[in-house]
Amino acid sequence: MKVKLFPTFAGAAIFISLAGILSRGLGFIREILFASLFGTSNEFDIYLAGSVLPVIINTSILYLAQNYIVTFYSDQKNENDKKKFFNETFTIFLLGGISLSILLLITSQFIIELQLVNVVKQNKITAKEIFRLMLISIPFNAAFSVIAGFLQAQNRFKRAFGAPLILNLSIILVLILLSGNLNIYAIPVGYVLGSILQFLFIYSSVKHKPVLIFPKFNSKKISCTISILILIEFISQLYIFADRFFIGKIDTGGISALNYAMNIFSLPVSIFAYAISNTAFPEISKTISQNDFSGFRKIFADSFKIILLIFIPVLLSIFFQSEKIISFLFQRGKFDQNSTLLTAEILKIYSISLIFYALYSLFNKIILAQKQFKILLILVSFTMVLKFILNFYLTGIYNVKGLALATSISYVFLSVSAAVVIFAKIRKAKS
Repeated sequence: MKVKLFPTFAGAAIFISLAGILSRGLGFIREILFASLFGTSNEFDIYLAGSVLPVIINTSILYLAQNYIVTFYSDQKNENDKKKFFNETFTIFLLGGISLSILLLITSQFIIELQLVNVVKQNKITAKEIFRLMLISIPFNAAFSVIAGFLQAQNRFKRAFGAPLILNLSIILVLILLSGNLNIYAIPVGYVLGSILQFLFIYSSVKHKPVLIFPKFNSKKISCTISILILIEFISQLYIFADRFFIGKIDTGGISALNYAMNIFSLPVSIFAYAISNTAFPEISKTISQNDFSGFRKIFADSFKIILLIFIPVLLSIFFQSEKIISFLFQRGKFDQNSTLLTAEILKIYSISLIFYALYSLFNKIILAQKQFKILLILVSFTMVLKFILNFYLTGIYNVKGLALATSISYVFLSVSAAVVIFAKIRKAKS
């Protein structure tokens, strides 16, 4: 089978990259505002600690919906089956999001106490209030994620990947207009408002509006798959939590510096690698399901080469110019020279794993397309255990820089392990 790569892959990848550039551009304006208004302060550290779990959950839901829907959409035989699949998935995610928000609200005191062990009482109160406010976004994000996933499965990328512009724009506007009155609470208020507007924007694009129906799974296999995918996506997002758990054990402002550095480190990945892997995902799923190894090799080789072509110069630029990059972007207001030096050193440590991190975004999609869900769960779980172990060991030696080094080592391990899994599966299928 001849794969028409340019119209389905290159064109869509270019669009998603442009949407990512716009979204991340707004994201950087947002981060510049954060740096100017809050710097590497204790106040911003507490916000990051209070918001981390809701943000992890929202990100996990987004990727879970995308991976589940794209993987199984092609299995639906006709339009009626596709509509039913859409309605069932929408119901599961929406009701699941509401239930999860309620559960986290009830247990919020316990969660904050567990996370902020060595933090003073007033900071715990602030973190709890931010945490509870952020929970409002979860059901709206869940509904948005399902609709976006179905649009992607149908190769309708415009609204699915353009909607995040609304989220960042909302945060920026609330910060500009209300930060003087709301202070640090302006960030979660903008986030929640943006989540609501983002959902309404994408909901308006759906011709057949979702209907809540009780899901009936045809087999235990599908139910098990959903459970495994939930665990995979949640565990994959725990790197941030693994660092913020150490907020009371590292220097003040360290969590803020990690956040600023990670946002720069992940920028090219979220724009280019994310666009390439997500555009290739539907085609990879088709070629694998049809045992079309020549088609798969072409898509994989082209994606791999493009990622290397983009990320080798990006890696070199970040590694050798980290201080200039941080100074240019953030050094103003409360973000001083000391903040620049610390953040730049952390960014340099992160950059070591940049190419591996970018390639994993592609490897992850291939493993999902191969339906090796249990192996992927084992892989991400083992990597997360490794991350926690390295955190405990390296913070005692390098303080906050140890957390960054632990992340880089974990990303390298995860990417190499994923590559081994993929090629082992391919050799087995061909033999």
